[in-house]
This record gives sequence, C-alpha cells and structure tokens, in this order.
Amino acid sequence: MHRILFIVTLFLSISLFAQRDSIIGSINCHLISDSSDTGTSWIQQKIKRKSGEQFNGVYFEIYPDGKLKAKGYYKRGKRNEKWIRYYPSGQKSVEGYFDVGYKSDLWMEYYPSGQISWKGNFYKNMPSGFWRYFYENGIQKSMTRYLIKTSRVMGKATATAKGRSFKSNMETHYTISPADSLVEYYPDGKLKIRILYGHKGGLNGACDFYYANGVKSFHGQYLEGKEVGDWFYNCPDGKLFKFTRFTSVANQADVRIETDENCDVATIEPEMIWKTQTFPPIE
Repeated sequence: MHRILFIVTLFLSISLFAQRDSIIGSINCHLISDSSDTGTSWIQQKIKRKSGEQFNGVYFEIYPDGKLKAKGYYKRGKRNEKWIRYYPSGQKSVEGYFDVGYKSDLWMEYYPSGQISWKGNFYKNMPSGFWRYFYENGIQKSMTRYLIKTSRVMGKATATAKGRSFKSNMETHYTISPADSLVEYYPDGKLKIRILYGHKGGLNGACDFYYANGVKSFHGQYLEGKEVGDWFYNCPDGKLFKFTRFTSVANQADVRIETDENCDVATIEPEMIWKTQTFPPIE
C-alpha cells in the first residue's frame, strides 16, 4: 500500500514539474503564464526575494501554435540587453535594447512584410538623436532629431529621524524637444513638409509645405515660435492667392492680401506634431 502511494505521489510530482518547466532552445525554463488565446511566457530563473519572485536570465513568449512570439533577457528583475518580438508569421515586429530596465540605444519596428517602419535611439526610455520613419514601400516618410536637455532643480528636503532637515536634494529633470528640423515626404518620395527648429526646440526658421504635385503650398518664417515676415500661400497650380506680413514685435498681420484667385486649396498637415516634453527625475 505504501509502495503504491509512493508511486502515485512521484507521478503527481513529475506531472506538476512538467507543467511548470520546459526546455526551450536548450534552456530549462519556468512557466510564468499560460493562456489558450495569447500563448505562454517562460523565464530561465525565478529567484525568491522578500518582495516576491524576481526574474533572471532568458525570457520567452510562445504563440498558442508553438511559434516564438518574443525573446529577451532579464537581469535581477529588470529587462536587459536585446529584445525581439515577432508577428505570428515569424517575421520580426520590434527589436531593440534595454539597459537595466530602460529602453536604450537603437530600436526598430517593422511592417508585417518585413520592411522597416521606423528606427531611432532611446536614452533611458526617452527618444534621442535622429529618428526616421518609412512607408511600407521603403521610401522615407519623415525624419527629425530629438534633443535631450538636462536641468538641475531643487528636490525634496531630506530629514533625520529627529526631524531635522538637511540641505534640499538636487534633482535632474530631462526636457525633450525636436532639434534642427522635421522633414516629411509623400509616398512617391516628393518633399511634403520642411520645418526648421531652433536650438531651444521651438519653431525658429523657414517653414515650407508642398502639394503632392511638387508645387509649394506656402512658405513663411518663425522666430521663437511666432510667425514673422512675409508668408506666401499658393494654389496647386502655383498661383498666389494669399500674402500675409507679420511684425516681429506684436506678431500681428500688418499687410494681408487675398487675391480673387479661386482655387481648391488642399489642407496639408504634418503627420507628426512634435511638442517639448519634460520628464521627471529618472532613478
């Protein structure tokens, strides 16, 4: 009787172990989650801590049909090194790097066809440097460059157990704004928009928009985010239908002329609106 009970207990233990562990790519992994709709996720190591379980090592996600969905790495409970996600077809969807929990270095996203959709760099989860976007036919769709600036500000004062305050801590804040220019193109490669930015990140320079046929829709200048000087607006056939002159002081339209030209002016809007963003301190 005891022998039978031991065999049954051993069988149940092996069954439970088999349900929790699996060998994926020659790596023994532990089950994290299991769903008939989304698939399973696995980790190489689950380390017990006072705060709970901590992941470490290789991480896998598997589609319900057994195909690889994602692969990455954990280091002491934080995502690290290269991570890749895949479409159900097996084609890469997204790939990039983490640096102890933060998106870092080069990241790329792909269309289901395999053509790159966009690529750009991150610094501690913040976009940094040149970013490029593409149409599915491979032609560049747009491009800009992010500028990250840091500033030191006073943080909360620290205190001792007796309630005495020390000198306030200094915190580093991050401000992201587009630098140099934003450029957009039509699917056939023709220039659509070119906007210049100043070193402070605001609109500061020439602004040109083009119709799909290559004719310039309008041209003007910005100075620290305000329209200045002469602005020209054209019909798709190139004929002038509006002219506005702004002063640099009051930012008012001193001269405004609208011709009798009756043309169907197409509205052209930038697909990417860049705004200055401020991020709190990053621990």
